[in-house]
Amino acid sequence: MNTDRTHRGRLVPPALVLAQITSLQLGSVVAKGAYDEVGATALAGMRLLFSAIIVCVLVRPRLSAMVGRQWWPTIALGAVFAAMNVAYFQAIEHLPIGVASTIELLGP
Repeated sequence: MNTDRTHRGRLVPPALVLAQITSLQLGSVVAKGAYDEVGATALAGMRLLFSAIIVCVLVRPRLSAMVGRQWWPTIALGAVFAAMNVAYFQAIEHLPIGVASTIELLGP
């Protein structure tokens, strides 16, 4: 067993969590400044659009290879993400960013 590889594998999950938290905080700061221009729902839509573009560029999924029954869970996950983002951006419209993002990261 390669111990260097095992040690590196243990660092990946915490690094991904920290990257997600950093991304959330930076996105929230940008969004908070953009509330004067657009509303919370438009900001959530833009965030989802930018995320989809990044996933398509980095992962390059073959959308034509997906069959009909694979689209329903994909659409459902997208709807859940959309609802979560709209709720979050509406929350940071009224709460400090730190409080709203802490509540979001705590989960249910």
